[in-house]
Amino acid sequence: MKTLSRFRAWATDFRKLLILVTGVAVTIVVSGCADPESSDLLPDVDTDTLPEARTDEAVEKDPQPLEISETGPWPKVVAEERDFNFGRMAAGTRMHHEFAISNAGEAPLRLRVHRTSCKCTQFRVSHDVLAPGESGSVFLEWEGRDVTDAFHHAGDLYTNDPDNPEIRFSVTGQVAERISLKPDTEWSLGLIRTESPQTMETLLFSRFLPTLTVTSVVPSSDLITVEHEPMTELELTENDAVSGLKFRVTVRPLFPAGDFREQLAIHIAEVNDPVTVAISARRHGAIRITGMKGVIFDSGRRRLSLGQFPALRGRSAELMLLVDQKQMPEPLRLEGFESSPAGFRAELRPQGKPAGGIGRYVLKIEYPPGALKMQRGRNHPGQLKCFTNHPKEPEILISVTFSAN
Repeated sequence: MKTLSRFRAWATDFRKLLILVTGVAVTIVVSGCADPESSDLLPDVDTDTLPEARTDEAVEKDPQPLEISETGPWPKVVAEERDFNFGRMAAGTRMHHEFAISNAGEAPLRLRVHRTSCKCTQFRVSHDVLAPGESGSVFLEWEGRDVTDAFHHAGDLYTNDPDNPEIRFSVTGQVAERISLKPDTEWSLGLIRTESPQTMETLLFSRFLPTLTVTSVVPSSDLITVEHEPMTELELTENDAVSGLKFRVTVRPLFPAGDFREQLAIHIAEVNDPVTVAISARRHGAIRITGMKGVIFDSGRRRLSLGQFPALRGRSAELMLLVDQKQMPEPLRLEGFESSPAGFRAELRPQGKPAGGIGRYVLKIEYPPGALKMQRGRNHPGQLKCFTNHPKEPEILISVTFSAN
């Protein structure tokens, strides 16, 4: 009776196969959650011609391995290509690849979706049976969301082939930015030691877009000027790029001593959003400031942190000033002081005698006992302005953070 039941089941399946068209396409779709219309790398696919996906809830919720005949006849999966390296793709775009699959056995080959390597993917089978001698295809579609040199997505299928009860199809490659920068973090001119404008050369290129057309370059400071020209063939080759631009960024060192941090917005016709680049530089000036022992002071930003303290007790901190006074006929003096919020005090005193034209001074900053309770954080620090008799640096600007409770 058991043999008869199996024969009847096989006969039913065989009758179903008779109504299938020749050349069935078995399609697996692995895709991200993004809108597929946002892709510019996905080849054209006529989705209207694909059969509707099955809606077997039991399979979708908990797919089980397929039953394999104990006595035969058996199907035989032939899928010579199961791993595909797509090379490189742009981040935020989609690609797909079609794998060939066929049945070289003597019984119908059944296929059932098992799982994908990503929870946010969709996984569908449009036809789940291949007759003996019939060929089809497995279709993987994926999205490159994050930049990586080791992208990997895969999909698994259950089959009723006793030699291949489960098979995997996978894609690997690299996901890169559509637009690349060199340097890639920020364009920094470093420490400017002279009073002349400083220039650096940078690169902006693409490994995907055949052309890059600059429509405008907008710096956030009038101290920045920019010129650009196409990259040479050698530069394109060295950076594995198909198009690119060389920029010459010039900064005039007219900013206050300390860090200079601005932005450059580069508008490119082939890209929707502007490419924003950080521009930075640093200038010591005639007066260099460092924190004394136990004082938290950012020399680049000239930012003093007094921390948290009781307003009744107040708090003070001392800073070391190294002053270039070669052209000064007299020692450095503090000729005035302003603070916002009000209430701060400042006191300047020399430390030792000048050596090599460099004088040393201690600047004491104090939030005196009994001053108002208030707080100033990094987003809205207090401002201290010291007026000096130095011909090149008549004002010293220092920001301060504190919490007086």
